[in-house]
Amino acid sequence: MSSAAPTRFTAAEYLALEKASTTKHELVDGAILAMAGARPPHNILAANVTMAVGQLARARGCVTMTSDQRVHVPATGLYTYPDVTVACGERRYDDGDPPSLLDPTILVEVTSDSTEDFDRGKKFLHYQALRELREYILVSHRARRIDHYHRVDQGEWHLTTRAGEAERVELPSLGGADALRAPSGVPSTVPPSTATVRSVPLRTTASLPSSVGVPPPVARGSRDGGSANDWLVSSFAP
Repeated sequence: MSSAAPTRFTAAEYLALEKASTTKHELVDGAILAMAGARPPHNILAANVTMAVGQLARARGCVTMTSDQRVHVPATGLYTYPDVTVACGERRYDDGDPPSLLDPTILVEVTSDSTEDFDRGKKFLHYQALRELREYILVSHRARRIDHYHRVDQGEWHLTTRAGEAERVELPSLGGADALRAPSGVPSTVPPSTATVRSVPLRTTASLPSSVGVPPPVARGSRDGGSANDWLVSSFAP
């Protein structure tokens, strides 16, 4: 006896559900994933990143949006809510209600125990299909560490990992200004003053596996609070 085929939802079905729902969902390869509320440490990190990047974005005529802004990747069908979104230049939206942004310049995700693998793997594959996306930033919830991907052309990304007391992240899309800084006294998974840079070939969306059913709700920021989670508090460059 053959097993039932996994349920796959269309974009129209997802958008109808999202409009009627009081909670947010993602659409990933035809699967609808409920997004559970984040814990305070995750919210603190995301809020401080928003403030820090927002100051630089305003100076360049760009706008910064919180995790309530949905982003759509037409080439792969992904609908998602990044923790922080920056858009420069003319902004394009779809005709959804509410509308989804189609051309972000910078996307930021704060990791959690339940989402880290997805943020670093399949989600980044989806994001690479956004031709206007120039930078992707992963802020670790585990330790004082930021992974910064910068697109140098349509076929290559450079990854810079920053960790340590004095390390800062430069955002070329915002004029190369220093944006994020880690304070002293917080454990790090990488020795102080260490930065690694390497080229990351563009991985095509053809490598994305198909969805298997509808996964259970995703619990963003499920890790309990702690000093490592709070390392971005009051630690931004002026």
